[in-house]
Amino acid sequence: MHEMGRALRLLALIWAMVAWFAASPVAAAAASGVDAPDGGLAHARAAIEAHRAKPVFRSPGPPFDARKCAAGKKQLSIPNISSNPFLKGIIDHEIAAGREVGLAVQEWQNQGQPSQWAQGIEFARKNGFQIVDLISGIDPRILEPQIKLAAQSGVKTMTSHFYDPTQTVDPLVAASLPVSFNTVGKLLADWAILRTDGHANVVIIMSSEVPPTEPLVRGITSELQQYCPACKVVREINVGITEWATKIGPSVQSTLLADPSVNFILP
Repeated sequence: MHEMGRALRLLALIWAMVAWFAASPVAAAAASGVDAPDGGLAHARAAIEAHRAKPVFRSPGPPFDARKCAAGKKQLSIPNISSNPFLKGIIDHEIAAGREVGLAVQEWQNQGQPSQWAQGIEFARKNGFQIVDLISGIDPRILEPQIKLAAQSGVKTMTSHFYDPTQTVDPLVAASLPVSFNTVGKLLADWAILRTDGHANVVIIMSSEVPPTEPLVRGITSELQQYCPACKVVREINVGITEWATKIGPSVQSTLLADPSVNFILP
């Protein structure tokens, strides 16, 4: 179990490189709201510029021998849906980083169905995996029986790119590698403010079934309200994970036809 704890710390190191948003604070967050558009533009510009620099790596713990603790171990990475190229990129980097230290990482292909996620955890339990990584959008609460059964067999389940730091991590999981979704939302809003000279008419594409959506959307809306009085959210389009491929395009198209004033889409 001690070795597994160190393996999870290894994954924390990997994700510190992958999820750079979480490692780089907004250096120019002003202390109060801005009424004048120019002030809002200045804030947005400063926030964006602060994140253009390469982030400074901060170790989450003391040094340890990553190759020694990872040798011979296996991780099954389960994305919320395999057709998402963003998640594919994350897993590709996990595989490459794992190869450097001797951790065998494998993707569990799925079409976004909870029953398929459950099958993945069962596969890991029966095939000698030590870690299951639930990536971006898989709520461990809906997999409680499978996670508990896997834990009895020594398989530790973790989440990555799922919780905002302000959210409570489910006690079912052995570790969590969060991302500051709220900060990301604020940066998305700052980018829209900057690119529209303080006149953004925004459509937000969201999936309310995924818990970190709430702090992310809150980051967008609060930043627009605080720093861009001429900006507004025209519509929020809520699309379930399994409908991304079929519903997002038509929903955006109908929104743009109904309101030509829309000049920014934030997914």
